[in-house]
Amino acid sequence: MLLTSGNPAKMPIRQPDAACLRRQIADVAAAQGGGSADYYLGLLGKVEPTCPPTEEDCSWRLGSYLGAYEDSRVIENAVAVVQRRSPLMGIR
Repeated sequence: MLLTSGNPAKMPIRQPDAACLRRQIADVAAAQGGGSADYYLGLLGKVEPTCPPTEEDCSWRLGSYLGAYEDSRVIENAVAVVQRRSPLMGIR
Protein backbone atom coordinates (compact mmCIF):
# COMPACT_ATOMS: atom_id res chain seq x y z
CA MET A 1 0.00 0.00 0.00
CA LEU A 2 1.37 3.41 -0.98
CA LEU A 3 1.10 6.31 1.42
CA THR A 4 0.26 9.63 -0.17
CA SER A 5 -0.22 13.10 1.24
CA GLY A 6 -3.12 13.85 -1.07
CA ASN A 7 -1.11 16.50 -2.95
CA PRO A 8 -0.03 15.76 -6.50
CA ALA A 9 3.69 15.35 -7.03
CA LYS A 10 5.36 18.47 -8.41
CA MET A 11 8.04 18.27 -11.04
CA PRO A 12 10.79 20.85 -10.82
CA ILE A 13 10.79 23.43 -13.58
CA ARG A 14 14.18 23.74 -15.19
CA GLN A 15 14.93 27.33 -16.14
CA PRO A 16 17.11 28.05 -19.19
CA ASP A 17 20.74 28.94 -18.49
CA ALA A 18 22.60 31.99 -19.79
CA ALA A 19 23.83 30.31 -22.99
CA CYS A 20 20.32 29.11 -23.84
CA LEU A 21 18.86 32.58 -23.25
CA ARG A 22 21.53 34.18 -25.49
CA ARG A 23 20.66 31.71 -28.24
CA GLN A 24 16.93 32.40 -27.86
CA ILE A 25 17.55 36.16 -28.10
CA ALA A 26 19.65 35.65 -31.24
CA ASP A 27 16.98 33.41 -32.82
CA VAL A 28 14.19 35.92 -32.12
CA ALA A 29 16.33 38.81 -33.37
CA ALA A 30 17.10 36.90 -36.57
CA ALA A 31 13.41 36.23 -37.15
CA GLN A 32 12.54 39.90 -36.57
CA GLY A 33 15.55 41.55 -38.19
CA GLY A 34 16.09 39.26 -41.15
CA GLY A 35 19.75 38.51 -40.40
CA SER A 36 21.24 35.22 -39.28
CA ALA A 37 21.07 34.04 -35.67
CA ASP A 38 24.88 33.73 -35.63
CA TYR A 39 25.21 37.39 -36.65
CA TYR A 40 23.07 38.52 -33.71
CA LEU A 41 24.75 36.05 -31.37
CA GLY A 42 28.05 37.76 -32.18
CA LEU A 43 26.59 41.12 -31.13
CA LEU A 44 25.27 39.94 -27.76
CA GLY A 45 27.15 40.32 -24.50
CA LYS A 46 26.63 38.19 -21.41
CA VAL A 47 23.27 37.29 -19.92
CA GLU A 48 23.57 38.09 -16.22
CA PRO A 49 21.46 37.36 -13.15
CA THR A 50 19.90 40.48 -11.63
CA CYS A 51 19.74 39.14 -8.09
CA PRO A 52 22.40 37.41 -6.02
CA PRO A 53 22.63 33.90 -7.47
CA THR A 54 22.00 32.13 -4.17
CA GLU A 55 18.80 30.55 -5.46
CA GLU A 56 18.50 27.89 -8.15
CA ASP A 57 16.97 30.48 -10.43
CA CYS A 58 16.63 34.26 -10.58
CA SER A 59 15.71 37.07 -12.94
CA TRP A 60 18.14 38.06 -15.68
CA ARG A 61 19.21 40.84 -18.05
CA LEU A 62 21.38 41.18 -21.13
CA GLY A 63 24.55 42.90 -19.91
CA SER A 64 25.53 44.53 -23.21
CA TYR A 65 25.34 44.35 -26.98
CA LEU A 66 27.01 45.88 -30.03
CA GLY A 67 25.72 46.95 -33.40
CA ALA A 68 24.14 49.74 -35.37
CA TYR A 69 20.95 51.52 -34.34
CA GLU A 70 18.76 49.09 -36.28
CA ASP A 71 20.52 46.13 -34.64
CA SER A 72 19.98 47.60 -31.17
CA ARG A 73 16.27 48.08 -31.80
CA VAL A 74 15.90 44.46 -32.97
CA ILE A 75 17.96 43.13 -30.04
CA GLU A 76 15.97 45.11 -27.46
CA ASN A 77 12.71 43.80 -28.92
CA ALA A 78 14.09 40.24 -28.89
CA VAL A 79 15.16 40.56 -25.25
CA ALA A 80 11.65 41.70 -24.32
CA VAL A 81 10.11 38.69 -26.12
CA VAL A 82 12.47 36.21 -24.45
CA GLN A 83 11.98 37.79 -21.01
CA ARG A 84 8.23 37.37 -21.35
CA ARG A 85 8.73 33.69 -22.21
CA SER A 86 11.44 33.02 -19.62
CA PRO A 87 11.49 35.61 -16.84
CA LEU A 88 13.88 33.47 -14.76
CA MET A 89 17.19 31.86 -15.58
CA GLY A 90 18.73 28.79 -14.05
CA ILE A 91 21.92 29.23 -12.05
CA ARG A 92 24.29 26.28 -12.19
